[in-house]
Amino acid sequence: MRAPRVFFNPMKYALIIAGGGGEPIGTPIPDLEGFTPLEAARTPMLDALGETGRQGVVRTIPEGASSGAHAPVCSLLGVDMRGWAPSRAGLEALGLSAEVGTDAAVWRLVPVTMDADFATIADPYPAYVTAADTRALVESLRGAMSAHGELSRLRVVDGAGALGNEALLILDDASEESRAGKHAMPGADEMYGGGAGGGGKALVRAFPKGAVGQMLRAVCELSADVFQNHPVNAL
Repeated sequence: MRAPRVFFNPMKYALIIAGGGGEPIGTPIPDLEGFTPLEAARTPMLDALGETGRQGVVRTIPEGASSGAHAPVCSLLGVDMRGWAPSRAGLEALGLSAEVGTDAAVWRLVPVTMDADFATIADPYPAYVTAADTRALVESLRGAMSAHGELSRLRVVDGAGALGNEALLILDDASEESRAGKHAMPGADEMYGGGAGGGGKALVRAFPKGAVGQMLRAVCELSADVFQNHPVNAL
């Protein structure tokens, strides 16, 4: 007698994450009369979902886990962020179908506005930089790095459009420490101090120690030279 065949019809879910909607980035916005952007926005569909669905509170970033923007997303998908956890750069490389070998390490490249002394981040999300601008900046940086000795080991992958105004920096022959995230750097929003008097973290202190840290610092310093008189920065 033949065993009955069992068919599974898995239910599909749409997971909508309003990242950053709960509070403003940097200093509060006076025009919102003390409300957050999400509170001030007109959200009829979200309101309807809240009225008809089930509500609850969940801690999306466990104690001791990374506080990057990708952390709550991974937690909601069932990844335990307290132990080994994927990096945001690695996830974005996967989303771009970028060629990343098992010996590679990946970092994110994000255009920011620095202060006059190139010491701290003045604006982590400069609105005037478009995806087309980012592509132009990335192409200029890629050309400068290719003629810069040790930096030619690094690959720059353009992610503008798919990743917003971002790119990826890939080191194919990375050390075990780099692959394990030991040479990670804080994100631009973590480095930002919230504007004047906000006490932004000094960029020079963010670089990891050793040869990899020197290489990443060289990329940032080179970008400052390349972008200083770039058409994107022309007033």
